[in-house]
Amino acid sequence: VCQIASEPLNRPVSFFFFVRRIGQVTEIKSFMRKSVHKTSVWRHPHLVGYIEVGEIVQPIINRDDFVRTYGRTLLYEALLPVEAKLKTLLAAVNEERRENTFAQFEQTVQQALKAAASETSPFDVTFGEKKDEVRRVWWENGRLTINTSHPDFQARLRTSRLGNPRPSDRMNAYLAGVLSVYGTAELADVEERAAKQIDLMLTLEAELREMQKQ
Repeated sequence: VCQIASEPLNRPVSFFFFVRRIGQVTEIKSFMRKSVHKTSVWRHPHLVGYIEVGEIVQPIINRDDFVRTYGRTLLYEALLPVEAKLKTLLAAVNEERRENTFAQFEQTVQQALKAAASETSPFDVTFGEKKDEVRRVWWENGRLTINTSHPDFQARLRTSRLGNPRPSDRMNAYLAGVLSVYGTAELADVEERAAKQIDLMLTLEAELREMQKQ
């Protein structure tokens, strides 16, 4: 019996033999060798539940795996389609978590931009994905959208085991560089614009780094 929880519970699915716990699914080496998606499914923080094996298999003496039998083969073959179905369901959870993380990231960048400029932000910042878009950013509905599918963004993007974006110094430097260009674009004097751009870039990078610690 496996369920996908609405919040991460970090209670990995375990095998049980007549109500007695054998171990987490990811701890059973013989099954992990057969598993296709491995920890991305069975150690997902939103996946909870248990697998009662009954009489189809027997645990080994150490009770950390199952005896190699035809029953074990049948059990594992029966679990693989379930695993594939869980992978699809968890992909939707991962995408929702990813979108929520980017939404939080947007707020952080907006706050950092406002603090770095020492005044109201000259533009709104959002993250978007256009795989056929060669530009790093684009204007849309009065917002500066940062292209998350651009190779330069992807090269600096750190992610968790589940694919959620994570802040990093390289990403902070990239965002500071991009935003400083647009934050000073209206200045007519070239030398003044260059000086302001460098100042904004360094200040913005420092603000992002500081907010990353919070």
